[in-house]
Amino acid sequence: MNELSRVLVTGGAGMIGRRAVAQLRGLGVETAVLDNLSSGLPMPDSAAFAVRGDIRDTGALDRLIRNFRPDAILHLAAVHHIPTCETQRAYCLDVNVTGTENVLCAAENAGIGRVALASSGAVYAGKIPR
Repeated sequence: MNELSRVLVTGGAGMIGRRAVAQLRGLGVETAVLDNLSSGLPMPDSAAFAVRGDIRDTGALDRLIRNFRPDAILHLAAVHHIPTCETQRAYCLDVNVTGTENVLCAAENAGIGRVALASSGAVYAGKIPR
């Protein structure tokens, strides 16, 4: 049996999220997805639970965690489209910072000690060491 048997993937309908969900399912991990479907892609068929929602909605996030009871959270939900980030700064700050805080607080409140966050190569100054 896998050490992790249930994983919540925020942003699980996005380009990276749907691939992560498929790989987790291939490893025998039951997955739940929380996604607002803003990427234009549908919910992945391989998710055991799929909830259309937003990480800024703490009630929806808490309900999904309470009902699904994940062992870990893979947090991929974010606004990453640079033109949107430049023209809708408050919205992107709300999703990317406040939304992430909501995910972390929900995990803490539910006793989930494993949360993986996606980031960007842009956080590194200069070249990334190999």
